[in-house]
Amino acid sequence: MDRLWLNDRLVDLTLNRIDDQPVDARAMAVLQVLLDNAPDPVSTETLLQTVWHDRVVGDNVVHQAIASVRRALGDSAGTSRFIETIPRKGYRLIARIAAAQVPSVRSSVSSSAGHRWIPVLLAVVTVAALVVWILSGMIKPDKANGPRRVAVLDLHDLSASADLDWLAGGVTLELRRQIGAMSGYVVLPPGELTGRSPPDLREVADFALHGALQRDADKVEVNLELTDLQRGEAVWRQVFDGRSEDPMALQLQIATSISRYFQ
Repeated sequence: MDRLWLNDRLVDLTLNRIDDQPVDARAMAVLQVLLDNAPDPVSTETLLQTVWHDRVVGDNVVHQAIASVRRALGDSAGTSRFIETIPRKGYRLIARIAAAQVPSVRSSVSSSAGHRWIPVLLAVVTVAALVVWILSGMIKPDKANGPRRVAVLDLHDLSASADLDWLAGGVTLELRRQIGAMSGYVVLPPGELTGRSPPDLREVADFALHGALQRDADKVEVNLELTDLQRGEAVWRQVFDGRSEDPMALQLQIATSISRYFQ
């Protein structure tokens, strides 16, 4: 695994980063050896042979590398949550290890740009949750005719470089998951939506949620619209936008919009 979680820290072994903090390449190589052997301890001698090969260096370079990794992880030797010192035996990784599920940007986009967009992904997933909250106040379950049926169409990537499809897909999945978790609503399976536009869905759904993403430089814009298919008209639409370095401003804008709607 090149990208993984150690407890709550995102580690990228390819880019030599922990969260967004760059780490010395040899220190990351030491971390890689600890990962490969976890949860068994690795001796200082083994680390010297594996990372520094035949170079004539002392044990101190290993201690410095461990200290560097610990600083990046927010760990300490006294209260270890990530790397434990084993007296006379070396070090061992004790953190919980999990594969990172954060989508990566296409190869046409630089790796550093992909990292800048990770906070935006989190912010847009928050958008999805808040949009579901709006819908819960707008789409009332019909007790006489059963649950209301909602079609959440795939969000389109309209960015010029077409490199936000991973983001559009993530938002679509989150919307389907959260609406489907609410009692009284049925989210149509994606297979029933293939090749259909909102007007074509009238026979199988009561409402359709659709939209698109696009980007201009470091700005991301999310356009969402809810259509009442039986009445044939949009009952809610909103545009959310923000900058990659300030995803919290995007969330604040959405919260303000929700507040105005309910007022």
